[in-house]
Amino acid sequence: MNNSHNMYGLNCREYALKTMSNKTLASSTRKEWTMLINRLPLDSFEYPPNQVMLWEMVNSRYPNQRTKRGVLQALNALLEIKMKVGKPSSPVFDLPDFDELDAIIQTPKNKYQARCRMYANLMLHAGLRIGETMHKHQIVKNSIIVEYQRVKHDNSLQKAKTVGQVLLPDWLLSEYRDWKVDCSSHRCLADWFNIYFNAKDKHKAGISIPNLSPHKLRHMYATHYATKLPPAVLQKQLRHSSIETTMSYYVHVPEMAILEVLNGSRKHLRAV
Repeated sequence: MNNSHNMYGLNCREYALKTMSNKTLASSTRKEWTMLINRLPLDSFEYPPNQVMLWEMVNSRYPNQRTKRGVLQALNALLEIKMKVGKPSSPVFDLPDFDELDAIIQTPKNKYQARCRMYANLMLHAGLRIGETMHKHQIVKNSIIVEYQRVKHDNSLQKAKTVGQVLLPDWLLSEYRDWKVDCSSHRCLADWFNIYFNAKDKHKAGISIPNLSPHKLRHMYATHYATKLPPAVLQKQLRHSSIETTMSYYVHVPEMAILEVLNGSRKHLRAV
């Protein structure tokens, strides 16, 4: 490289790898960043990069705003630059009815549904993440202490993304005491969910709920209890550091639910 502006003598890929080797990272983050470095044509950009051109490359490859923002944030950290990443956006989830889904979970009709039941309950009634359901946590009185999780890329046991106490309803805690984890693979549990909820073949006894993923159950937990618990309590149950994450990202109150409250509060009044 003969470019006089490239004082480091490195391209962006080499610089990113060098930066990552000097950082203390969770193995899951290191894995994700390594995949990102290998996926993007960073070796075609000398360091320091033209940030406009680098941003345009990312923009053309990632049309999803949330994905693009995550990639830009990673590149800012790896390349020690400051590209604009945009404001965070909340996902739009079309969540099924809580009580209807709960009734389905409690009455399994095949072996996949039966094996999936406790994992689903821990997400729907305790707000756990999928990886956190794959470890039997310590029980303290009427709660569990979430400390570990299975990570997706290699299913190894690592410290949970957020740790802390989670209160469980009595019926779930009673079942949890004697329950044994029998799944240590994200892929396996996701397959059970697909067979359970998204199977269109009636011979598999699946329940046709389109695009219901395990993580959506955590969002359903937040949405259902947002009207029943104070925000600070819900934040603690979900182990969020920010109340904004709880209320803006995880709670999805549909318009019809809002209208029912607004219209039902003064039913005795009639327009003249």
